[in-house]
Amino acid sequence: MFIFAPEPSWAGCRNSGGGNTGFAYGSQVDGDSVTICASTQSVAPARKSEVKTPVKNTSKNTTSVVSHTPAKTKSVVTVSATKAAAKPVVLPKFLRPATSAPKRVLPFQIAKPAVKVKTKTVVTPAVARVVTKTKTVSSTATKVTSTVIPSAAASQNESAGFTPTAVSASVWPTNQTEPQVPLVFNADALAHFRVGKILGKSAEVMFTPVSLTWNFDDGTTSSGLQVQHAFASEGNYRVNARVVYAVSYRFVGQTSWVNESGTISMLANLNIKVATALGDGEVGTIVQAGEEPALVGGGRVALVGSDCIQRPNSFGCGF
Repeated sequence: MFIFAPEPSWAGCRNSGGGNTGFAYGSQVDGDSVTICASTQSVAPARKSEVKTPVKNTSKNTTSVVSHTPAKTKSVVTVSATKAAAKPVVLPKFLRPATSAPKRVLPFQIAKPAVKVKTKTVVTPAVARVVTKTKTVSSTATKVTSTVIPSAAASQNESAGFTPTAVSASVWPTNQTEPQVPLVFNADALAHFRVGKILGKSAEVMFTPVSLTWNFDDGTTSSGLQVQHAFASEGNYRVNARVVYAVSYRFVGQTSWVNESGTISMLANLNIKVATALGDGEVGTIVQAGEEPALVGGGRVALVGSDCIQRPNSFGCGF
């Protein structure tokens, strides 16, 4: 069974377990659990980034063109009129009077003007003229801007908590006795493992019992997986077994274990009642050798090695 911390933090583990910048790990004991932390760090190298931006360019081109006009020749005709002197008009005979009067001249006769035509040749010389033309040209170019992105480090942290199996204790033959009667106490502290994943890597935690101490609540103590103890006087006693576990862990691919400097203590409690004989058939009655206590509803008492319902083949069951 493993419990992930709500907000993993590499700084939360006081004891470094080793590793490198690619994968480092550590541990820390808090109460009855151990927290295993891991951290990965990757470095992105510096790189060059280019940004391309379109840029519109406009330019004007001026072109000079020489225009030639060839020489031209043309004739110009000039017509001029001159006044003519008045000429006498002689009347025809049928208009003349019947008399033999002399011919009469009418002074009012208009003379026809004289017309004079002159032809003149006009030559237009050749002309060379420079004509300037302006043309607007648009083009689109790509502007490249380079930026150097420096190297950057990215890290990721995660942790998980692991708790050893609870310790159970038992007393034989019963938890109700009288003074000076020896009782046998047992505890099941054994080495065991827990597994989980941290940053995608499988982690294995080993809990190894290094000590087991009994406190009998009467001022005396003992140690060991199985001990014997007799209470000197009557009373209710709360006996506890304290198991101290050493913690070590490793990640997948590692052959050696990393030892955590802290230890974990687990407790198991038993309630013992010590009293003198109260009478036959009553709770707390001490049965003398060779006698069997009377039970309500019949039956008999036997010493068995386990729970006969769960393990019917145990010692004393099936009689």
